[in-house]
Amino acid sequence: MATFHHHSFLLSIILVTLSVAGTAAVKFHIAATTPAIRSTFNRRIGIRYATQTMTTASSFLFKTFNQRDVADRKPFRNVTVSIDNSADHGLVVNNKNGTETNEFRIGVNCFSNVSSSTTAARRREFSGLVYHYMTYVWGWNGGGKAPAGLMSGTADYVRWKAGFGLPEKVGGAGERWDQGDDVTARFLDYCGGLKNGTTTSFVAEMNKLMKDGYSDGYFKQLLGKSVGDLWREYKTAVGKDGRFEPILH
Repeated sequence: MATFHHHSFLLSIILVTLSVAGTAAVKFHIAATTPAIRSTFNRRIGIRYATQTMTTASSFLFKTFNQRDVADRKPFRNVTVSIDNSADHGLVVNNKNGTETNEFRIGVNCFSNVSSSTTAARRREFSGLVYHYMTYVWGWNGGGKAPAGLMSGTADYVRWKAGFGLPEKVGGAGERWDQGDDVTARFLDYCGGLKNGTTTSFVAEMNKLMKDGYSDGYFKQLLGKSVGDLWREYKTAVGKDGRFEPILH
């Protein structure tokens, strides 16, 4: 996942204000660098669909993180997806300390390699990216101290649980628990299954702990074992027959 510093002036901005999960209004911005890119994006994905996806992703995250109380959430009132002419995507860091962001970037050409050229296929790919990056927007990151791999793994976990899939790999893949993306997503799912059999409660409690800081000791606090021990047990448990059955709740 790339991180981008935002310097360009956005020529075309589509602003939609929606109420998310019964809270004060959150303004979702779809910003395009040129009118032509705006037109292409609207044709391939659809601006209305994009803002609707941002809304449903936010609601899904508040539920996943058990953030019914507005006080538990980041105080963002604006979230922006910047659309440019690239085939790349990533976070946009445009704040003073670089530890929190409410903007991410998706290239309008990200969808040119989607196996199916249908609108439904392009929208599914777009939605998966939105759920992934919205996790960075609304999830706590320990004041910038949480491992990057834990953050990207949580983002892939959310994308997975929302129904937008992970790469087809067997469980137990990876060399480190904080390797990130799908490796860490599957590890988080395993850890969650150890906590009363519900994966989302573990991720919610971990996210809550990361509001003000981060420590590997949070794993022991929540599960009674060090993250190193949990990783070794995970590798053993899911590597016996090379199969991994996700715990879906």
